[in-house]
Amino acid sequence: MPPGAPDGLLSPRLAAATPTSLQVVWSTPARNNAPGSPRYQLQMRPDPSTRGLLELFPIPSALLSYEVTGLQPFTVYEFRLVATNGFGSAYSDWTPLMTTEDKPGPMDAPVLNVKAGMMSVAWRKPTECNGAITHYNIYQHGRLYLTVSGGVTNCTVVHLRPHTAYQFQIEACSSKGCSMSPASETVWTLPGTPEGIPGPELLPYTPTKIIVSWQPPTHLDGLVENITIERRVKEQEEVRSLVILPRSQAVRFIDNDPALRPWTHYEYRVLGSTLNGGTNSSAWVEVTTRPSRPSGVQPPTVHVLGPDAVEVTWKAPLIRNGDIVSYEIRMPDPLIEITNVTSFVLSHLVKHLIPFTNYSVSIVACSG
Repeated sequence: MPPGAPDGLLSPRLAAATPTSLQVVWSTPARNNAPGSPRYQLQMRPDPSTRGLLELFPIPSALLSYEVTGLQPFTVYEFRLVATNGFGSAYSDWTPLMTTEDKPGPMDAPVLNVKAGMMSVAWRKPTECNGAITHYNIYQHGRLYLTVSGGVTNCTVVHLRPHTAYQFQIEACSSKGCSMSPASETVWTLPGTPEGIPGPELLPYTPTKIIVSWQPPTHLDGLVENITIERRVKEQEEVRSLVILPRSQAVRFIDNDPALRPWTHYEYRVLGSTLNGGTNSSAWVEVTTRPSRPSGVQPPTVHVLGPDAVEVTWKAPLIRNGDIVSYEIRMPDPLIEITNVTSFVLSHLVKHLIPFTNYSVSIVACSG
């Protein structure tokens, strides 16, 4: 038979692979069909979806293996072998060969979306994954905070302190290693409510004046914008806001509200508000205003018992303004002081008066 082109040519095979190279080998044709040995050309198609191809040898070669370099990790390339003799060429089928995985390429810094006690952290996959991303490590200030699967590109970080600076990094990992992103921008969580606000210190200065002083909160979850002082009468629900003071003001306030009454039980508390945050309050603290002179003392009732004796009866003051410690019966002479005061005994027998004499009787109530 006359000589002809080779036939029985098998596709090239993979001998070894790295992330950036493939060692390709092949066998001679089953039949060369001509004197001598054939020459070979190795063709590569970088993208199977296109028809473009590369011839890897400048001229056909007698080599039976070749290392293809400069490739991308974890990428499929198609190869075909061409065997040529002086009478024609034979072509093998295209065969796919794949480079191995490598650690992921560079990543962008994560993006943070902040709230008061939590933060949303989002990131993009590496531009070059170089393989299957198995998981991501989330680092907070350089310390591992959380690990998520490779299909996740966001997470929510919880239990953060209000008004605190945070910074995160993302590490993408494959079976061959990991690649760390740059650090995110430093972001502050939103202010929260102040914690540990001490109760106010209260000084009853006069029967109608209270000096209120206070200390700053023990835990500042933000910049305290203002302080509010509130007051209520003990065991009553109505609360009155007395004053709102900027944080730069002194930590003392004098309550001289005309509504204050002597010898009355009041409760005060301090509220602290943070900028763009919330408000919290101290516990209620009780104080009693100082006593004052009683008011609303009504004239007594006098019963004549004889030429030299009368019984004087009276009622307690309408407004006591303190504990009644004594009464005085003024006739005006004699002046009788009664110190054994009870709520049940509001009368007194006056003896040894001058017969047939007019007396002007009055009652003086004394508080203490």
